[in-house]
Amino acid sequence: MAQQQVLARHAAGLRAAGTKAWNVYSVFLTSELAPKLQRSVEKLEENFSLTRKIARTGVQTTEDLSNVLMSLGPIRSQPLLENADIADRLRARAKDVPVDALNAFLGDLSPQNVVEILGSPA
Repeated sequence: MAQQQVLARHAAGLRAAGTKAWNVYSVFLTSELAPKLQRSVEKLEENFSLTRKIARTGVQTTEDLSNVLMSLGPIRSQPLLENADIADRLRARAKDVPVDALNAFLGDLSPQNVVEILGSPA
């Protein structure tokens, strides 16, 4: 198998990596959109022998490639929300929080008042 050949060729370098040598990935990508291959590709990725694997079909753009390899890169920072109204964003996402409690939280009530509102029956 090609994976074994590559690992054998780079064995000395991998051993020199020390404690991180176990964290080796093999990446198998194709631009082909082949639904028939999908299960085979999934099985390949689930095979943890020798290395961890990332396997995908339909990788056609730089963005596709970036998305596929995202797990190998550093954690990306939070987006800047300079132009966003945080209160509106919070209201849109906090649908399970009672409106009174949300208004109190976004207003100038103390945390204790917000807790009391959350604790009271609706």
